[in-house]
Amino acid sequence: MVVTPALSNLVDRRLDFVERVRTLTSGRLTEVKDPQDQSTLAAVLADPQEDEVVRHEIVNLLNRSGDPALESRLFQILENPAEGAKFRAWAVQHLGGLLTTPGRIPVSPDLLPRVRELLTDRDLHVRREALLALSRANDPQTLEQIPGLLKDPAPGADGMRDLAIRIAQTQNLRDQIFLIRPYLTSTNDTLRVAAIDTLGRWQDLESRPAIETALKEGSYRVKLCAQSALKALDTSAPATP
Repeated sequence: MVVTPALSNLVDRRLDFVERVRTLTSGRLTEVKDPQDQSTLAAVLADPQEDEVVRHEIVNLLNRSGDPALESRLFQILENPAEGAKFRAWAVQHLGGLLTTPGRIPVSPDLLPRVRELLTDRDLHVRREALLALSRANDPQTLEQIPGLLKDPAPGADGMRDLAIRIAQTQNLRDQIFLIRPYLTSTNDTLRVAAIDTLGRWQDLESRPAIETALKEGSYRVKLCAQSALKALDTSAPATP
C-alpha cells in the first residue's frame, strides 16, 4: 500500500517495468517524504525477485528524497546472498554517488572504508564499480593501488586492469606510462584499446610505432581507437611525464 497515488503503478507487479517507472522517468514525481511510502519502496528495493529497472529507479527516487537510510539499504543488498551480481554492482554505483556528493544525504563515517572492502568482493563487476567509485572520490589509498593493478601478474587480473588504465588517464598519473605501454600490443582488445586511447591522449610519442601497428593489424575496434590516437599525436605537442 502507498499513500501517494502516483506510486501505485510503481509497486504493482502486474504491470511491465516501463509502465511501472513511467511516473519517475517522466519527472512527474521528484521525491517521496511520507514514511509509509518510503517503507513500501524500501521493501520493493530489498526484494531480489523484483525488476532491476524498477529497483534502480527506486534508489534514484529515495536519493532525491534525501532518505537517510539509503546507505544502509544499499549495503543490505550487497550483503544479501540471494542477490545477483548485476544489481549488486548497481548498488555500488549508487554508493559511489553518496561518496562523491557529500552533504546531499548524511553518510556514515565508515562509508569509505566499507566501499574499499568491496575491492575484494566475490563479483568482478562489484570490484570494478568499487574501484571506479573510489577513484571518482579521489581516495588516496585507492589511487596508490593503481600501479599494482597495472602490473599484477595474477590470473584474472585483466578483469580490473583496463579500468586501472582508464583511472590512470582520468587522474593524470603520467608516471605510469611505462606500465601502460606494454598493453599496446596486448591480445586482449579491451586492454589494448584502453592503452592506445590513454597514451594517445597523453601524446606519448614513444608509443607511436605500436599504435601505427595497431592501425594496420588490429581488430576493427582497435583500429578505430588507433586512428583517433594517431590524430591526437599529430595535433598536439608531446607531454613529458
